[in-house]
Amino acid sequence: MIINRDINPESNIYYTGGLVLDQLRRLNSKSIDVLELYQKTNESKEISMKMFVLSIDWLFILGLVKTADKGTIIKCF
Repeated sequence: MIINRDINPESNIYYTGGLVLDQLRRLNSKSIDVLELYQKTNESKEISMKMFVLSIDWLFILGLVKTADKGTIIKCF
């Protein structure tokens, strides 16, 4: 389920997707290693790797990110 009914937004992929997008927006380049992006996102707000991957998948479905080489994320905005 994408939208939770509980009052904890940190467990929602909309929220964590926003955190990932914020880190991507701050980049000077168009691409970043997945683990480096996870570390940067985790520095701003601690999230699990599982929630991070779900957020990346969601952003991929929306067309906001794509993959290049193994382990590289490219921002599409």
